[in-house]
Amino acid sequence: MKNTKEIHKPFHGVLPSKLSKACLFMLTEGFWLMSNTMHSWREPISRVDGEVKYRIWNEPIYLEQVSPLSQREEQWKRIKKARVNHRHFHLVSSKKEAYIYLNGTTSDNAFDEHSSRLSFDM
Repeated sequence: MKNTKEIHKPFHGVLPSKLSKACLFMLTEGFWLMSNTMHSWREPISRVDGEVKYRIWNEPIYLEQVSPLSQREEQWKRIKKARVNHRHFHLVSSKKEAYIYLNGTTSDNAFDEHSSRLSFDM
């Protein structure tokens, strides 16, 4: 039996061109497709000498697993509805990997706390 760490290695890559319908149909099923356009907000984390320090959180406008070929037409419609078609995209191995890339933390506590606020399901 193979070690699961070998099978599920974290992965992050940027598509070499903007996402088109043809490009979507060439992607490997199972990876996560993450838009390069984000929603961002800040959260106060501490106050030092009267100055408030903030943590910036980022959330992609579109984050969805690459669908099977038979469902890509519907996925393309969702991409267009989110208005992120023909934009740069990232491919990641999981939603958690997307979070780590966007927010620069590998802390499970921070991930769990933040994921409860996201608009997409973790």
